[in-house]
Amino acid sequence: MIRFLPVLALVLLVSPVSTARAVLLYSESVSGDAGVDPGYAELGSLPAGTHQVIGGNPNFDTDDYHFSIGVGLQLDSILVDSYTALGAAGIQSPVLGNTVLTSASVGQDLLTLSSITAPLGSGGYVLRATTGTGGPTTYQFGFHVSAAFDPSTVVYNEGVSGDAGVNASSVNLGSLAAGHNRVLGGNPDFDGDDFTLTIAPGFQLDSIQVENYTALGSAAIQTPSLGNTTLSSASVGQDFLNLASIPQPIGPGTYMFRATTGTGGPTTYQFDFQVSAVSEASAVPEPSTFILAGLGLMGLGFVALRKKYR
Repeated sequence: MIRFLPVLALVLLVSPVSTARAVLLYSESVSGDAGVDPGYAELGSLPAGTHQVIGGNPNFDTDDYHFSIGVGLQLDSILVDSYTALGAAGIQSPVLGNTVLTSASVGQDLLTLSSITAPLGSGGYVLRATTGTGGPTTYQFGFHVSAAFDPSTVVYNEGVSGDAGVNASSVNLGSLAAGHNRVLGGNPDFDGDDFTLTIAPGFQLDSIQVENYTALGSAAIQTPSLGNTTLSSASVGQDFLNLASIPQPIGPGTYMFRATTGTGGPTTYQFDFQVSAVSEASAVPEPSTFILAGLGLMGLGFVALRKKYR
């Protein structure tokens, strides 16, 4: 086995690592000052992923950015990655909402702050950043876009079914079906949400995809204790099981998943628990199968010996 180690090391070195990376769509310092509708900066149709806009305003100035979300996609959040001084921002066209922004808004979702119901579906929109007498301001926004999902795959939504409790008050998701099982929610500071779920015999939990996350919090497989990790907007598009170093797939059993927020909130989240049926090829043989296989090998060995010494 030792002679194969260099090859293994080479494979590990050249194997790609999947990470969520933001694409810079527009920077006023590079592409010039964004104008006001209809002289807005055109961002085009946003593909799935995270896209950044960087700019700023002196007093009594406004920047408009036009973007579109294509069919089959959705805008999950507009994160305030950076903000200085005092200004405002919102979805201006169509008029969906706006909010005052300061440095305290950093790490939060502009849609949530503006009381705009997310996700936003396909269509054209204008994001307006304005400054009155509180400038000059600088800003950086991160647009997170993902594939639109079937609402029937949502197994729990705090916005619809109420706040999830902790421990004995956890939300019981029941036995998860094969395919997508989405949980949507969020926490203020010093709050936690617990979700109990069951993987039935013949099925396995392949991944828990972080489809949306704002601000700073954490998540864990709490019962049994398998692992935990810190989550932020940088975690979007990744598998929680990988981030928490939890071996996968996870087999049949009952588990409690916990999402918590300390001082980094408020947080919002969307997790997709992806379940599949266990194939016969990947199934672990029963002990009796090993015994029968061993007896068969012993029989073949006995026949070979008889032929050798005849």
